[in-house]
Amino acid sequence: MRDINWPSIKAKLREAILVLPHFFRNPVEGMRTLPDWEWPETLILQAIFAAGVAFISNLLDRDILGAITGLIIAPISFIALTAVGSGVFFYLFKFYFHREVEFRMLYIHMLFAAIPTMLVSIVAFMLPPVLLIGAFATALLLYVGFVSNFQLPQRKLRNVLISFFAAYAIFWAFTLIGNNNRHKSMRMKATPESLDILEKELNE
Repeated sequence: MRDINWPSIKAKLREAILVLPHFFRNPVEGMRTLPDWEWPETLILQAIFAAGVAFISNLLDRDILGAITGLIIAPISFIALTAVGSGVFFYLFKFYFHREVEFRMLYIHMLFAAIPTMLVSIVAFMLPPVLLIGAFATALLLYVGFVSNFQLPQRKLRNVLISFFAAYAIFWAFTLIGNNNRHKSMRMKATPESLDILEKELNE
């Protein structure tokens, strides 16, 4: 820990934060000019963003416990998912596109491209289909970033991203159907008799 230059990291964090308004004003152009962040500022800013998104989402859903636990769970989950996704693309680029790409820069691409999905997840509990819109925006930003910065063949990359989006959409649809079926089953089990028994037990 003594080898970590915290003043330098703080200075870089202040500089890194200035990149975000530019990205939000024009995400497509932002993907073409992504910052060359080092790991400390990348992971710190990612953790803060994930914690903030989880806190707001759970607060809107009136889940106070989720808002509190999300401050810890969300950053870990977001970092893990970004690392896994970056690893998938790292080996995909290496063996399918025959292109060597620095993992750190690939991770930064994944991080920024995931911002639309993270933002729409705030209201996903009210309108689940917005997750598909967020996933489509993420795929579009990845396409722009990969083509502009890694010079990947557009057609092959487009087919890969469409396949990933289609797989996600199918997974999302099955998950939504499964959740709806569970809710219907719970409502069917909640007969007037069972509700009377529960009310009696609560009043005892």
